[in-house]
Amino acid sequence: MNMMRIKIKWHWLIALVAIIIFTMASKSLYHLAHTLDVAQMKFIIMATPPLTMLKAIIVVVLAYLLLSIYDLISVRYINSDLSYPKILNTSLTAFSIGNTIGISMLSAGAVRFRYYGQKGIASDKIANIILLISLAFTYGTMSVISASLILSPHILAQIFAKIPFLSSLSLSVYRIFGVVVLLLITASIIYAGKVGRVFQIKQWRIQLPPAPVLIKLISVAVIDIALVAWVIYILIPKNVQVTFLEVFSASVQSIVAGLISSVPGGLGVFELSMVASLPKVDKTTLLSVLLLFRILYYFIPFVLGILSFVLHEAYIRSGINSTEKRKILPSKWVPQLLALATAGLGMTMLVLSILPPDADRELLLGEFIPIPIIEASYLLNTLMGFALIVLARGLYQRLNGAWHISIWLLGASIVTLLIKHLEIEVAIICTLLFGVAYFNRKYFSYQSNLTSLRLNSQTLILLSVFLISLFWVGMYVHRHEAYSPDLWWTVSGDGGARFLRSYAMLAILTIAYALFSLIRFKKPLPSLPTQVELAKAEQVTKQSAYSVANLSLLGDKQLLFSDSANSFIMYQTQGRSWIVMSDPIGDESEFAALIEKFIELCQSFGGTFVFYEVSNRHRQLFNANGIHLLKIGEEAIVDLDTFSLQGRKHSKFRQIVSRGIKDGLSFEVIPQDQVPAALDALKAISDLWLGDKKSAEKGFSLGYFDEDYLKFFDCAVVNYQNEIVAFANIWQSGQHNELSIDLMRYKAVHNNEGKEIKNMMDYLFVNLFMWGKVAGFHQFSLGMAPFTGLEAQTKPVVENDILDEVQQAVKQNTVENEHIETIAEAEVIGPRWRYVTNTVNRYGKTYYNFTGLRNFKEKYNPHWEPRYIGIETGLRAGMKPIKGLTDTTLLISGGLGSLVKK
Repeated sequence: MNMMRIKIKWHWLIALVAIIIFTMASKSLYHLAHTLDVAQMKFIIMATPPLTMLKAIIVVVLAYLLLSIYDLISVRYINSDLSYPKILNTSLTAFSIGNTIGISMLSAGAVRFRYYGQKGIASDKIANIILLISLAFTYGTMSVISASLILSPHILAQIFAKIPFLSSLSLSVYRIFGVVVLLLITASIIYAGKVGRVFQIKQWRIQLPPAPVLIKLISVAVIDIALVAWVIYILIPKNVQVTFLEVFSASVQSIVAGLISSVPGGLGVFELSMVASLPKVDKTTLLSVLLLFRILYYFIPFVLGILSFVLHEAYIRSGINSTEKRKILPSKWVPQLLALATAGLGMTMLVLSILPPDADRELLLGEFIPIPIIEASYLLNTLMGFALIVLARGLYQRLNGAWHISIWLLGASIVTLLIKHLEIEVAIICTLLFGVAYFNRKYFSYQSNLTSLRLNSQTLILLSVFLISLFWVGMYVHRHEAYSPDLWWTVSGDGGARFLRSYAMLAILTIAYALFSLIRFKKPLPSLPTQVELAKAEQVTKQSAYSVANLSLLGDKQLLFSDSANSFIMYQTQGRSWIVMSDPIGDESEFAALIEKFIELCQSFGGTFVFYEVSNRHRQLFNANGIHLLKIGEEAIVDLDTFSLQGRKHSKFRQIVSRGIKDGLSFEVIPQDQVPAALDALKAISDLWLGDKKSAEKGFSLGYFDEDYLKFFDCAVVNYQNEIVAFANIWQSGQHNELSIDLMRYKAVHNNEGKEIKNMMDYLFVNLFMWGKVAGFHQFSLGMAPFTGLEAQTKPVVENDILDEVQQAVKQNTVENEHIETIAEAEVIGPRWRYVTNTVNRYGKTYYNFTGLRNFKEKYNPHWEPRYIGIETGLRAGMKPIKGLTDTTLLISGGLGSLVKK
């Protein structure tokens, strides 16, 4: 009989223990909360002397500064000379987020991977830093708790007093346990020695650092825990008879309980353990102190940490050099932060609308202001809170109209907040936001209409859930007030009546806004360019240094010109997406304003903007407008200045030409004015080519056979027995910089030996290269090879997801001893986007041979330049990137039918 081998999965067991602890703590805290006097707690917090508060804040600052020593010791241990200010910034952000979220190795560790990775530290070394910090905290905590058990065992005994099988333990047992733990820690330090050693028990393996490093880290951890306890001790009222040692021991054991529970910040578990550990302190007083402690030590640092992280992300994703970042970044993060703060203010105003007013403030207001005015301000304040949430989207989009309305609403809110409940604190915040918005008007320059303020369905659902939750909380708060139909109409100063009237109006406004957001916009009619506009585009194209500008002459794309008409953007609509082809064309000094003008136009119709097949040259402009570039392939560029048929290196090109001549082929370029006479022959070849390929015309990123379009260009042809058998229209850029082709079509022919001529297009290309070289052109574009060139990762990566950075190497340049990331040349190939491109390559090769196309172009020895697709990112984007990518695919392929047609 075979016995089943049982293997314990420790991670599941630990998770189960954590859930049980949290459940028990929550239940106990729930029962404890029913014995509390909320009014008394508020009184205790408000009665805290300003000097005491200042002392507590100073100690909190010292505690967080001390935390940076963890990182400093660890970074120096891995032999990195990273400057302390950068270590300090990373440490403060990581600890402020990790302390509050919990599971610090993951949350704070992810921040460290992001920050240190950008500073050029390898991923394996960052992992060592995280491990060292976790090890230090574990050692420090265990050292302190062992000392606490030796000196004050009665505190832990009080926590376990209600547990039957632990309540009977004597204090000596706790002391012995503390001594054993302390001896184990001492033994491990001695075992580590001067160089560090590996400690292993079965599959558990830990690399211990040298004893001096370990002692330093433990010392920092002990002082860190002592400072945390000192903050609590300072906040406890002076009339409470409790010693610092008691608070320290209680804090240590409560911190351990919180860590074991894995609850974010030990919420609930820490409080319950502290109450059980300090029976001398009144429960209401202690919980009031702990609430204030959490605000000072957890909440405020967490908000500042998130702010620091947002600014850091805006900085590294801006795609510009360090000097220009200082100029452009405010235009990005000021609107974003103001939008977030405005939305937060709006939510705060809605929350305040359901809470009963402070009795003293209400009595004071009643002496000077008539009740109808107070009632009106209550209603207006609720509605303005909702309006600010909606307008936050417009501020995020930097809309000028949203700024104007927000300024008026913020100003009016200051008045209504003071009249309503004398909400001085919120009115001060409102005043600060008013000042920030007023003095940063220059960043809100986009002109757009109110349709840009519509929300997507996901955001509407979240907003609805928030408002419904607030409604039920309001019903609970006012549950003791008797309902009467007269409440809707009688102005009596009754809190329940105010709440019902305000939320009735808010419900109507919410439904109206939801309908407004969900109604689909009428798709703008495509406005194809007129002959006059095509003539203007032709003039700009002749001055452009890049041949792709000639695609505008096809006439299938809308053209958006700059005010001077010296530059333009060509785009087309698909679904609700506005898709731009290539970089802007023309005067580069106008590109910034032109991109903004296009985004404004797109947003005015509620559309999604996409920039397809753009280069890296204008990354700064795209990033400044919240456009994230994703690599979609590489364009092959042949250097005509070095191209030749001479020498051993170029023998394969000579063979192509000689083989073509032997087969009876000849090359010629038909001038533009003679192209109309050859259109019938070209049309016949094009039809045969489409039939053989079983394909349809595409469009947008490629030209299609159109007689008016072909009349704009010279045409390269291959003749066989005085008959055109292949052709390609020639794109010529201005300044004789670049040459390229668009349509490239041929028909099958056989030589005198009856064999099909295979190298016809090679023959055309090589001759065209030589023709361009003689004409004085410097380079030839062979076009893009989509979804190729994504394998190698030789440059730094810019990616949104923090955890994606764990496996990405960051290359740095050193300038004046400062690590500056070469983002301007970054190839944006994050793991998620790499997965998409790999999937397309794997399953799309049935329909399109991506690798084969690249190999065909590779034989001409080109250099490859990356090409990108630019999509909208950020809070305002929602599902727009996915919709934009889908619509772009449909547009390029010529529609759904062409997409699925093999």
